[in-house]
Amino acid sequence: MAKLTFIDIETSPNRGTFWRPGYKINLSADNVEQERVILSAAWAHDDNEVHYTDALEWKKAPKDSPYKWELDDSQICKDIFAGLEESTVMVHHNGNSFDMPWINGRCLINGLPTLPPFRNIDTYRVAKRQYNLNSYRLDYITKLLGVSEEGKLHTNYQLWLDVMAGKKEAYDYMVKYNIEDVELLRDVYNKLRPGMSGIVWANLIDDENSACPHCEQNHKKLHKRGTVPNKSTYYHRYFCPECGTWSRGPNIRVKK
Repeated sequence: MAKLTFIDIETSPNRGTFWRPGYKINLSADNVEQERVILSAAWAHDDNEVHYTDALEWKKAPKDSPYKWELDDSQICKDIFAGLEESTVMVHHNGNSFDMPWINGRCLINGLPTLPPFRNIDTYRVAKRQYNLNSYRLDYITKLLGVSEEGKLHTNYQLWLDVMAGKKEAYDYMVKYNIEDVELLRDVYNKLRPGMSGIVWANLIDDENSACPHCEQNHKKLHKRGTVPNKSTYYHRYFCPECGTWSRGPNIRVKK
């Protein structure tokens, strides 16, 4: 059975020099004086408690550096890998473009193995593909769907500056913010789940007596509701009366 893992990371900006700020300013990688890192990460397997890593290290920067600290996220990357290597389906919000490439990039830079391949569910892309909303930001969706009246914890750019400066109180708040994002993500996923079509679990349904791959319930039979044709195959479509989600069976070749 698919094992869902909900994941979110917090990252630092690059530090460097530039001539002036502005919209659509082109900067070369040569402008980077200090590489960005992963500040913290949080994840939860299925409906279990949220795990996190706050193993960021502040190391004294070389004397010729304009910055006091160099940030080391190597242990954070090790913790992420250990926490996720048994996962099969990764759930994130805009993680296809942000979280997952970020993690793999930092693992590469730190000389560590990259993450194993997963099936990915990006709630940002699901919401944007399936629903016409005014915004697809996680904070907006949590309020809109009644997941949280307050939305995400309040943060501002100063929090990131304080964390990079080594202020423990700021870092503790960021980790708390990170953990709450995972909790909100899981709730948003459950709200969006009925419209996901079950394509992530394709080929896991044998017949209407199979357990629902979303909620793993088989005390009520799945409802077989029609077939969906492809060019040379088709598959049966199933509806779960327990959680309201759709799943699909294996592809069946059209007989000539």
